[in-house]
Amino acid sequence: MHAEKPARMEVTVGLLKESEKSRVYGIYLDQGGDFTNVGTHNTFVARNKDGFVVGAATIEDLKDRKPGFANIRTLVVDSEFQNMSVGRKMLEIVLDELKKSGYKTVIAEMPDFKPDSKKFFISQGFREYDKELMIKEL
Repeated sequence: MHAEKPARMEVTVGLLKESEKSRVYGIYLDQGGDFTNVGTHNTFVARNKDGFVVGAATIEDLKDRKPGFANIRTLVVDSEFQNMSVGRKMLEIVLDELKKSGYKTVIAEMPDFKPDSKKFFISQGFREYDKELMIKEL
């Protein structure tokens, strides 16, 4: 008999530490995330109460092409910790940090193989820009 997952997991969200990179790469590989731009300056991680990384989000600054815009390149939660509001909490903090940093608009790329991602971003106030992009004004 499997124990039920809690409906919510308390997490803290902050910037990636160098020592956590391999864990983030593993989560991104398992979940189909793009880890090409993972860095301590642009990747936020969600940590459980024990400090274990359970999710990550990598942000791309688009100021050279679109001033005031940021792109959420990847936002994923380890499969063991999904459906516990980890992604919502992580996105809430990331959007707050982006707003504090002066960003006005955030886009999120929607890969075809992740149909639930679109539903998630819509539930968080994003709107469909086109088939592959979601957008939110901050």
